[in-house]
Amino acid sequence: MNDRPYVRIQVEYRGRLGVEVGALVAVDHLRRAGRLSAADEARWLDIDDWFIEHLPNPDFYADGNSIGAVTWFKVPLRPDMHALVDEVCRILTTYGVAHHRVTSDDPGTIVYEDEFQVGVVPYERGLPTPVPEGVTLTPSAPGSKRAVAASPVRHVLLDADGVLQELPGGWYSAMEPYLGERSREFLHRTWKDELPMLAGRGDYLPLLAATLREFGVGVPVGEVYDAVWKNIVVVEESLEVVRRLRRNGYGVHLGTNQEQYRGGYMRTSLGYDEFVRRELLFARAGRGQA
Repeated sequence: MNDRPYVRIQVEYRGRLGVEVGALVAVDHLRRAGRLSAADEARWLDIDDWFIEHLPNPDFYADGNSIGAVTWFKVPLRPDMHALVDEVCRILTTYGVAHHRVTSDDPGTIVYEDEFQVGVVPYERGLPTPVPEGVTLTPSAPGSKRAVAASPVRHVLLDADGVLQELPGGWYSAMEPYLGERSREFLHRTWKDELPMLAGRGDYLPLLAATLREFGVGVPVGEVYDAVWKNIVVVEESLEVVRRLRRNGYGVHLGTNQEQYRGGYMRTSLGYDEFVRRELLFARAGRGQA
């Protein structure tokens, strides 16, 4: 009999956390890919709802699990919980998803603990593996997935400017300290020049610097760029909508027309990579003139 105090049932592919995906999440990946039979999907939703009711939800999920923690069951599992884990493994086996049982007395730095489980930050992580055929990766969702399963909607695509973020005073106002009444003329000129960069072709800053010189602005291009293009305030109410969608199992994606510097600033400094898992960049003819 194994006397190690923690056990984790996991599959053989790694998700975004750089560790092998747990068995319960892996079954939901099958559901989201549409691979479960009607009977298996119904049974999985029953099992998932049971765990939602009887297994406490670790507090590190409140912010979308920014610390990248994973959970391990305490040994021995309660008999009713053990029986349901066996059913989860049966579903994985039915659909050809390899999985295995791992035990440990030191799975990582413990950041959460309750009667049934611990949450740990792993000591080591690997790179996420390619998505297996017939699997759809999704964020973990603590709430019941029944509403999501019954809905044809699986993913939500959001714009950035005017939805997730605001530009205080608008573009023209931000540019006025440098060009006054010529701000509108300048911005419309540089937005036209910027279009190829929205499709990933070229470097915008040298082009912007040349246009500033042409309009007689002697301020360094980096200063103007920071004051105008990075003049962004994140809308907290919109972020809360994103968090709620992700908590309930929807894929949330960002569709926006940004050149590399502003897009990179939004993803890293504004933290969009933490809650929007896939970014779609596309060019269009105009830009909102808020």
